[in-house]
Amino acid sequence: MPDPFSSNPFHTGNYDPDRAREGVRGTVAIIAIVMFLAVVIAYLSFAANSLDTTWVRVKDAMQAILPAVTSVLGTVLGFYFGSQRS
Repeated sequence: MPDPFSSNPFHTGNYDPDRAREGVRGTVAIIAIVMFLAVVIAYLSFAANSLDTTWVRVKDAMQAILPAVTSVLGTVLGFYFGSQRS
């Protein structure tokens, strides 16, 4: 009877951590971009369906939240593109 612990049944090939890392980086970048677009679209759609007094509040909220979301997006994209090897 063969020894069941002599081989790893989950090992299907050589593991490449760079490939896995690039997959995670790409996924995080896409999620950050989608979140940024969702925030902008949500604010713009709310402002389009509101009165003038509400537009002022939406504009103030965008001025408070948009720079924070943009800085997070810039950080994620800078990390993603800055750490790629040529």
